Amino acid sequence: MKIYENIKKKCKEKGVSIAKLERAVKLSVGSISHWRVSDPKLNNVKAVADYLQCTIDELL
Repeated sequence: MKIYENIKKKCKEKGVSIAKLERAVKLSVGSISHWRVSDPKLNNVKAVADYLQCTIDELL
């Protein structure tokens, strides 16, 4: 799914790894990677967007 690529891009811009992002928003290791094949919960997407200081729309 495109959300994973968008998160990966935002992480690179912010200089943070996906693993660090997952820890910061209290997601299990590999959760965001799994979003390539499954739909994430909205509250998790919101937490990621807040951490990356962007909107949910930017991630979707």
